[in-house]
Amino acid sequence: MYDVLNEVPINAEISHRQAEKNFVIDKHQHLYRENAIVLYDRRYTDYAIIGLHNMLQKDFIIRCPSSQTFSEIEKFIASKKTDSLVVLKKPRNFTNKNLSLCEAQVRLIKVELPTGEIEILVTSLLNQEKYPLDEFLWLYHQRWGIETYFGRLKNILDVQRFSSGFSQEIEQDFFSIILTSSIESIISKEDEMQLQQECFEKGTKYQYKINKSVSYAEIADVVVDLLLDTNKSAEEIFEQLKITFRRSPCAIRPNRSFERKKRGSNLRLRFHKYRKRT
Repeated sequence: MYDVLNEVPINAEISHRQAEKNFVIDKHQHLYRENAIVLYDRRYTDYAIIGLHNMLQKDFIIRCPSSQTFSEIEKFIASKKTDSLVVLKKPRNFTNKNLSLCEAQVRLIKVELPTGEIEILVTSLLNQEKYPLDEFLWLYHQRWGIETYFGRLKNILDVQRFSSGFSQEIEQDFFSIILTSSIESIISKEDEMQLQQECFEKGTKYQYKINKSVSYAEIADVVVDLLLDTNKSAEEIFEQLKITFRRSPCAIRPNRSFERKKRGSNLRLRFHKYRKRT
């Protein structure tokens, strides 16, 4: 579970392979914040998720598949409507006894992307005056926050590679990576805002942001000292990291899908992950 506005993970779990909705029902639902809007991708278009949110009175937006979904959604896709309120009925084979709702009212929306592609969203934001159609394009794009975070976990932090085959060591590797990414997000967020403000004042061609390859590698250098070294305060280490982060920013170039990463920092980070400390 990831806060896309503050760019920080809220909860992470590692377990045996199972339906993703079970993680939501068992592990995430108690973390939904007041007035938050929870964003989901296609595989969460499930009555268990929709019914859960209705029961908890927590708002959501789900990106829908274009086929093999609720009949009401398929009818909406085939129609010329762009914004419609419908009632989804509980499937006959639905067996979750904790969700007693037999039906759920939702709002279906068609969002046109800059490429001309149409995406279908299902949401609990029913008030069409308070939440006009044109605001959902921005909301839809917020899902890229979690997509890019997953990309960093896989491509920079190598979350899918483990130093051992034993469950305890796998959990240690996994949660240490989540901790590293959380510390980096907290430290770099304020510094990145200051960096962008300086770019605005100087009138630079591009806005700049913290280079995640560099910042993750620097965090790996000091994370043990941060947690165990009593001779240095956390504030001193944070200030040192902020200075280092700002030495190697990367430009935010419009209309680019991917950001170039410096391989040197990635390799140094991988060295820290698999070396034995003495």
